[in-house]
Amino acid sequence: MESGLWSRTNRGGGFTMGWVLDRYLASRRPNRDARRQLEWWRGHLGARALTSVSRKRILGLRRQLAQERTSSGKCRSPATVNRYMAALSGLFSWALRSDYLDVHPTKGIASLAESSARLRCLTDDEREALIVACREVGGLRLQTLVVLGLSTGARRGELLRLRWSDLDIPKCQVVVRGSGRLKSRTLPLPGPAMSLLSRLSKVRRIDRNEVFVEPNGRVRFPRATWKSALETARIEDFRFHDLRHSAAAYLAKSGASLPEIAEILGNRTLQSVLRYSHLTEAQTPTAIGRMQDDLFES
Repeated sequence: MESGLWSRTNRGGGFTMGWVLDRYLASRRPNRDARRQLEWWRGHLGARALTSVSRKRILGLRRQLAQERTSSGKCRSPATVNRYMAALSGLFSWALRSDYLDVHPTKGIASLAESSARLRCLTDDEREALIVACREVGGLRLQTLVVLGLSTGARRGELLRLRWSDLDIPKCQVVVRGSGRLKSRTLPLPGPAMSLLSRLSKVRRIDRNEVFVEPNGRVRFPRATWKSALETARIEDFRFHDLRHSAAAYLAKSGASLPEIAEILGNRTLQSVLRYSHLTEAQTPTAIGRMQDDLFES
């Protein structure tokens, strides 16, 4: 009991965090970021018995996580720390369902307050320069990935999971498959995106179904060439996820409502798209004018 190897029902009492984490990774196969976050927790809790991991210990490690300096020399932001906590919470939820735990250690721990939501969108000149730079630096594969991101607003992981079987070329549509709580959706593809996909299909590996598989058989985000493309295009303070914000901004400026933007982006709640409300407000007078013309047309 003192060493934490016994619990009320003795479920998971002899299992270490590292042992349970190995089984979790094998069964759930989390994405690269979540796996990296879980490995941080393994480094601090891996040798401890699962049932001995207390709320107090987790809160202490969260403070350490926030104070540590990363390879860039900066401390992790509250948003990043919350992602680490979410990864750990996912592990404990799985362990609870798998009868390794009786109590969820992170349940009830409030998230850290995050700063105002970031909203960085490409200007028209930046967008054109980025697409050209992606073609020159990363080739057809990176160019297609970026154009799809701008065209659909899909998340990076959703794009990397894209398969050739998800494309409906005659209808110019693509099925964007979600994972976990993210829902799948069918979206139209504009001509430029379809043209790039058609070209990419001519040099694809016939033994693989993934659209963005590399010649060596791996499916991963081309981080180095992406950064090089940004430098070539002279675009600063921009992340791949900001392509999603740019797509939402284009939708708003085209007259799409917040519910429509949420449906296209695959957001679970309207709360997550309220950051674009100031863009849709600009369309309100025009929409009201069209309505009044229709209502009172003589």
